Amino acid sequence: FLTAVIKGKRTETVDFSSPLITAVKNGRTDIVTILIENGADALLRDINGKTAADYAQNSEMLNILN
Repeated sequence: FLTAVIKGKRTETVDFSSPLITAVKNGRTDIVTILIENGADALLRDINGKTAADYAQNSEMLNILN
C-alpha cells in the first residue's frame, strides 16, 4: 500500500495512486505544489489509467500540474 499524509491523517490507497494523485483528489493545492516543485511525475497513471490532471477539479489545480 502507498501511504500519504492528507490533512494530518495517514491514508492508505488501495488503488495504488501516487502521492500526487492522492493530493489532487483531496484538493490539496499546497501539497500538489510541493510535490511538483520537488520532481513528482504528473504523468504517472494510477491503476485506472488516470493521471493527476484527470482528477483535477479546478483550473488552479490544472495550472499547478502543467
